[in-house]
Amino acid sequence: MVECASHLIHGWDAHSTLKALLSSLKRGFERKSDAIAWRREVNQQQDIARSMAKEYQSTEKARRTKEHNDALGRREKDELPSLTGDEASNDDSPRSLFQQGSRV
Repeated sequence: MVECASHLIHGWDAHSTLKALLSSLKRGFERKSDAIAWRREVNQQQDIARSMAKEYQSTEKARRTKEHNDALGRREKDELPSLTGDEASNDDSPRSLFQQGSRV
């Protein structure tokens, strides 16, 4: 009997093994890029959801404030500080927490 390597008898060849190995590595790379794309999409959706929630909260806060102020009695409305023209136009601008001349 001629001595022959067992890999030749059982049908193993280096070319098909390397081809299978390289194709599985490529699939792994595709899976990695798919995971990155999936994470990117999830992060974008979270950013959109956060901005929508922030907008909804500010809208609801303004609605509740208006509803509360409309429900106040005449005496309570008179006690509310009225805004001058400059202050009324800059509702979104930051305001100081302290009055001018007050000591902290």
